[in-house]
Amino acid sequence: MVVQRLAPFRVPPDHRRVLHDRLECRLPGIVPNSTAVAVRQLLDHTSGVADCTQDPAFDRRRPEWLSGGRYRHYALRDLVDIAHRYPSAFPPGTDWQYSNPDHVLVGMIIEKLTGRSRNEEVTRRIIRPLGLTGTSMPGDSPVVPGPHAHGYDKADTGPADVTLLNPSMVGSSGAGISTTADLTTLLAAPFGGRLLRPAELAAMEQTTTHGDGRSYGLGLQRVDTPAAPSGAHSGGFPGYVTMVVGSAAGRRQYAGSTTIDDTPDPAAAVAAWDEVTTTALCGPQPAAPAPTSAPVPAPAPLPDLARTLW
Repeated sequence: MVVQRLAPFRVPPDHRRVLHDRLECRLPGIVPNSTAVAVRQLLDHTSGVADCTQDPAFDRRRPEWLSGGRYRHYALRDLVDIAHRYPSAFPPGTDWQYSNPDHVLVGMIIEKLTGRSRNEEVTRRIIRPLGLTGTSMPGDSPVVPGPHAHGYDKADTGPADVTLLNPSMVGSSGAGISTTADLTTLLAAPFGGRLLRPAELAAMEQTTTHGDGRSYGLGLQRVDTPAAPSGAHSGGFPGYVTMVVGSAAGRRQYAGSTTIDDTPDPAAAVAAWDEVTTTALCGPQPAAPAPTSAPVPAPAPLPDLARTLW
């Protein structure tokens, strides 16, 4: 069982038009340039809203974070206010950057529209209908129930067990507990028609390619494998990195999680993720041909899905 940033909550059917609204219409004055930010740009991370995780309060190497900071409660507005201390990353719609406050703001919109928290709506609309018995939204609870892998992080004093912490530090950008089995079910559901209407899935799959080659839609990243294009998302939390990838046809899914405090060879780690992911989605791949006098260029690796801000 691992702590994982779940896929973004879909907009309720009776509020589909909210995607095209300006943030100012839904949360007046919430960010300085709210009149220039569309709600859709929060979901595809092109809003330019600064990420609160750059603040020293979230520096996991500091003794203050380990001793008490990791148990602090954060309201959604707290996370947005911390982000306000920093300038926008770029003008809305001109670039891409993953930002936790993007989904925090979406959580605030959900609460305003429904009168219930994002965690309540995820439980009501996703977890229960899909029968995700190993998935929960813990709120402020630092406890991970049942057997689970411990999360370790690299601190100034060495590896530190950071399994216990208050998940409100990421707010509605994640803070879910799930099993890899539940994550594959969750990823297969939209492609299999169990969670989204066709138009909603099409909107989610509508990706734009950004400067780093990443093709990102509404909480779904496109990954090109030898078999076919696939949808993916990675999630990071102190002590954990998780990746879910599934074929667009909904027939094959893969979820993997690791707990690391240091990676001595990042390139080798990425290559290992790529190999496992490709085999899971496409089956065993032919062995590389023996070298010839003219070296054959290696195929381009899959995107580093494990790279996150956490």
